[in-house]
Amino acid sequence: MIEKLLVPVLAKLSNFVPEAGIWLNTQRPEWNDANNALAGYGASVVTLNYLHRHLSFLEDWLTGTDFDSVSLSESVYDYFTAIQTILESNQSILLARINDEDRRQIQDQLGRAGCDYRQGLYQQGLSQSGRSLPKDALVEFLELSRSIIAQSIRANRREDGLYHAYNLLEFKEGRTEVDTLYEMLEGQVAVLSARLLSTTEALEVLEALQASAMYDKNRNSYQLYPDRTLTPFLQKNVISQGDIAGSTLLSQMIGHCETTIIEQDALGQYHFNGSFQNVDSLRDALSKLQGTDYEPLIAMEKEDLEALFERTFHHHEFTGRSGGMYAYEGLGSIYWHMVGKLLLAAAENVDWAVKDQAPSTELQALVAKYDAIRSGMGFNKSPAEYGAFPDDPYSHTPSFGGARQPGMTGQVKEEILARFMELGVRFERGSIRFSGELVRPNEFLASDADFEYFDCRGHWRTLSLKAGEYAFTLCQIPIVVSQGPEASVELQLVDGKQEAVEGDNISQAASQRIFSREASIELIRVCLGAD
Repeated sequence: MIEKLLVPVLAKLSNFVPEAGIWLNTQRPEWNDANNALAGYGASVVTLNYLHRHLSFLEDWLTGTDFDSVSLSESVYDYFTAIQTILESNQSILLARINDEDRRQIQDQLGRAGCDYRQGLYQQGLSQSGRSLPKDALVEFLELSRSIIAQSIRANRREDGLYHAYNLLEFKEGRTEVDTLYEMLEGQVAVLSARLLSTTEALEVLEALQASAMYDKNRNSYQLYPDRTLTPFLQKNVISQGDIAGSTLLSQMIGHCETTIIEQDALGQYHFNGSFQNVDSLRDALSKLQGTDYEPLIAMEKEDLEALFERTFHHHEFTGRSGGMYAYEGLGSIYWHMVGKLLLAAAENVDWAVKDQAPSTELQALVAKYDAIRSGMGFNKSPAEYGAFPDDPYSHTPSFGGARQPGMTGQVKEEILARFMELGVRFERGSIRFSGELVRPNEFLASDADFEYFDCRGHWRTLSLKAGEYAFTLCQIPIVVSQGPEASVELQLVDGKQEAVEGDNISQAASQRIFSREASIELIRVCLGAD
């Protein structure tokens, strides 16, 4: 199992570009497939954030285990050793701001390690012999990797307090240059989920997000990207008079009515040849002019001409349909799954603030941010506002209409998890814990009421609740929650016995009985202690 958890880490690190992200070199976009054009050119800070969280989890889990070493196949052991050596030998560079030359050197080293492992698998398969790796060595590797990744994430903080989601790579001789893109909601959700930010930093991101162009005041929610107006068709592929005058090559071609590269329309505007698809088309056209009188000028101006082509079309910055459409995950679109992920990330930061013993003012501010995000969810809107039945899951809401694309979206998963947290439930290390930070006063009944549920034995049951209580089921076992001066948890068993739980955490053994629906627990009573 350790090997299965480690190999994806090594694969991501093989494609790590310092301060840029994880290189999208597999021709596949990530969660947001509307950014499909970034595959190849792009680097994901989003993946970097989730990798940081994964490393934190592994580090924490391994530290708490009682074994001394792990067994790895020979090929994975060699892969691990290669990545470890690269990171250790370059850690002084990787833990500080990096230049383009060092970035390229380290990127090449990591890439070769990944290639060697992959080629070995293709040629020989996964080795059957094993190697022992001390657990302490693995934990040290995870700590170093996490520290290096944390530095790169922090290097992607924008001046406005937001974080980059994706970057652009440009490979030149001996160096890798990094360009940035516009802000995206996905980047903020990822950094909030990374288990990297302090409570203060998380609040700063949420405040910057609400102040950003992604916040849609009219709909009280967040667009995937700031809306913008696309360049009209007739204004595309227009070269300025100044750029023409600055190029001897282009000026001569126009004077000679040579249209292989550039042409002038009836209005006097200049355009690159309309058959060009990308800069490679330009290069092919220039190569066909070799041996002509233009050859000396082509040699002098080729790079400048390619740069002009990119300034004209911005092909390198094209993200995909996210930058060219006004629906789905496009411009002006609220994508409800990502808003659901934002909601869950805010809830998690409330929990982390409690664990980190953040000041009560900051904790309360985080809860307020959570509530603000929640208030903009579809289920809080009227049918007229939402454009559909509010309780139905929909993919997205474009700027020009109501909710679109009904279906069981991934948003449902995040909302279920967040709802359990709102009811006080937490899942940690295979056990159930109760916490009241996100419980609202209006959850508690104002008067006595009956609660109907379907129990583990397949029967409908009715439970009488008192004012000041609320109830829900977890794995078909009813949980009755109240408030009191001290927190307590009590298990009521089917045989009439009662088990008092020490603290707010149900043991792993008892939690497993709940998860497996054994029907040995009749009822769980929870008292949330007063703040």
